Amino acid sequence: MKELFTLYINCYGSHQVTCQGVTYKQILFDGKVKGPVFQGKILEGGVDTQVIQADGSGRLSARYTLEGEDAQGNACHIYVDNQAELGQDRTEPKCYSDSPLLEDLCQRELEGRMVTDQEGFKIIIYEK
Repeated sequence: MKELFTLYINCYGSHQVTCQGVTYKQILFDGKVKGPVFQGKILEGGVDTQVIQADGSGRLSARYTLEGEDAQGNACHIYVDNQAELGQDRTEPKCYSDSPLLEDLCQRELEGRMVTDQEGFKIIIYEK
């Protein structure tokens, strides 16, 4: 797999509601992005929505916009829709960009990996 970029996540708030044993949680975040095809930041307002069943199983759906430069130094944005099963470290990202260099991201087969290390929480996006 080829690494495209790494998201360094900064969580700054959350909301949750529990109803009939199911928890609905929203985690607000922003951050920075580094990688060979894109450098920039995660715009404020990114949200990770989690639906957690009483048994602890569930799914997350994170949506956010990146702003920065593609590998040729052109200003651009990437919209990310990232899905995953709770408790797993793999994600299923879909990416859409206004950069001519990256406009085919939506057609590529991508995979994300969630990692927590000395740098904090991050998601590495790969092309399969």
